[in-house]
Amino acid sequence: MRILKELEITDFNLVKSETSDLITVKHPLDKTDKIIDSLRQEFDFTADDRRSILILRPDAIYPREEEKEKQSHEKYARECIIEYAEENSYTDSKYLALFFFSAVVATLGLITNNMAVVVGAMIIAPAFGPISSVAVGAVVNRMDLFKGGIKAETMGMLLAVATAAVMGAILPGVELTTTLEQKMIPTIFDLFIGLATGAAGGYVLVSGKGSTIVGVMVSAALVPVMCGIGLGVVFLNPMVVFGGFLLLMITMLSIALAMIVVFWFVGPQKEHIHLAYDYHLTQESFGRIVRYALVLMVILTIPVIWLTYENVTASAPVKEITRAFNDNRYLTMELGPVTIDGSLLRVTLYDFGSSEVQLRILYNIIQERIGPSYRLEFDIIRAERTTY
Repeated sequence: MRILKELEITDFNLVKSETSDLITVKHPLDKTDKIIDSLRQEFDFTADDRRSILILRPDAIYPREEEKEKQSHEKYARECIIEYAEENSYTDSKYLALFFFSAVVATLGLITNNMAVVVGAMIIAPAFGPISSVAVGAVVNRMDLFKGGIKAETMGMLLAVATAAVMGAILPGVELTTTLEQKMIPTIFDLFIGLATGAAGGYVLVSGKGSTIVGVMVSAALVPVMCGIGLGVVFLNPMVVFGGFLLLMITMLSIALAMIVVFWFVGPQKEHIHLAYDYHLTQESFGRIVRYALVLMVILTIPVIWLTYENVTASAPVKEITRAFNDNRYLTMELGPVTIDGSLLRVTLYDFGSSEVQLRILYNIIQERIGPSYRLEFDIIRAERTTY
């Protein structure tokens, strides 16, 4: 009772009994961490199994104290977030089974180019949880959570890569499509997506909006990349393997960094008092982890920026060709694949009866748009429309 009065908690109830006492506390939501830390300093909950703290968040309270709810900053207690991190920091049969099933679904979605199936795989996979364990462990100086999250994510990644490789080897008619190869090339936009996803995930955990965590899992999009790497391995495509691995690392690292920032400012660390943890040790450990993560981020960002530039440069003439073709509305021609080989642009046209003059006009328009840096060649395929 003395502790609660010192924290200016007046709304509590003490129930005495012959065996033990029960204290129920109704308090502003932003004092949860302070109450827990003060009780931890006063009592040894680890050694004395007769004492425990139970945190309840009711779905509804009647009558509602709306003014108090508005004044208090509603967020999950630090212990609730740490418990979530603990649950996702180790590997068990359930975790591995979900990762395996997710990898199977994602691989089939990539092979059939079915994005709905790929999205379903992202929902199944528990790939987001271990990253949150890494972030929480870094903020509250729990190296067991930090290392456990890394281990769990690594185990899941290896399982997904191996599953996709085996499926790519044994299923008939599987091949690496151009669409899949392009998806495995990281760009600077993937870095921004990872940062936004991590910030959203951190906020979801802090605010207790558990129903929206599914959207964060989909945005993370980690399992499809892992499966793409596995397909690249079985088909001996180094660009897919390297690009996918780089994309995976930049995404996971950016998600973790963004979550760490959110947790540090509004999450487990916000209501931190030095009674429960060694504050200086936490700051030192946190700073070291963030420095290493930032250095690794810079190292990974260099090739990503280069790949982004190459991708933008390579796609620019293709976009110009598509625009030129669409702007002129050639009813007797259809634009086929466009390939780039150095400075040579090879354009496939399906011709349904165009004249030589029309082809020459289209050639001149495209050449003017792409400039003198590229040479242009037409591959004309004579075609005929038939209605049955």
